[in-house]
Formats: sequence, C-alpha cells, structure tokens
Amino acid sequence: MISLEAGLGVLRAQHKQLQAQIAELKRAASVGSDVKLALELLRADLVPHLYTEEAVIGPVLQRFAPHRFELLHAEHAHQRAVLQLLTSRVEPEGLAQAAAKLADDLLEDIEAEERDLFATVMAHAGERTALASAIDHR
Repeated sequence: MISLEAGLGVLRAQHKQLQAQIAELKRAASVGSDVKLALELLRADLVPHLYTEEAVIGPVLQRFAPHRFELLHAEHAHQRAVLQLLTSRVEPEGLAQAAAKLADDLLEDIEAEERDLFATVMAHAGERTALASAIDHR
C-alpha cells in the first residue's frame, strides 16, 4: 500500500497528463476536427483516473468529510456519464460546443481539487495520524 502523499503525487501526475489531453480536446473542438477521437482518448484515461482518485482520497474523505466524498463521487459519476454520452453520440451537431464545455469544466475541477480538496485530505489525514499516535501513547 502506498502512502497518501505518494497517492496524491500519482494523482497530480495524472492531472498533468489529463490537462494535456483536455488542451487537445479544446483544440479539436475549436477547429471542429477530430473531436470524437479526442473525447475517446480523454475518456480512456479520465475514467480510470476518477476511480484512482476515489481510491486514494476516498477513505480519508469518508471518515472525516463524508459529504465531500459524496460530492466527489457524484461529480465523477456525472463526468463519466457526460463522456459516455458524447463518445456515443452519432450526430456531430453541437458536439464541438459540448466538448469545449466539458473541457472547461474538467480544467476547473482539476484546479479546485489540487487547490482545495487535496489540502483538505492532507489536513484530515494529519488529524487521523495525530489521533492514532495519541491512542498508541495511552
């Protein structure tokens, strides 16, 4: 089992890769070319990332901030559903605009996770460590 810090490092590295793919999706959407391919490539990496993210930070959130975990899980379910809908879409009408909106939303989510959510997880992990240490020293 890896440490929480190492897990967050993996998530940050995945975020960097996803940001590059999202940039490519935005480029494809702006020119209206290869949008479906860019969506499929993003989906291939984003969906496993979402499950990894829940596995790494989920236990801490479930213990100390269950409402944050529920929100994260719901947000991820929504993102998976939107990707499924867009990649299965037959008609190209509106696809570029929807893909661009998804790209903007994903970039915003990544920024918020790294700025706020990861800090919350680390703070609560520190509480868990302090509590465990106090119990061990009784």
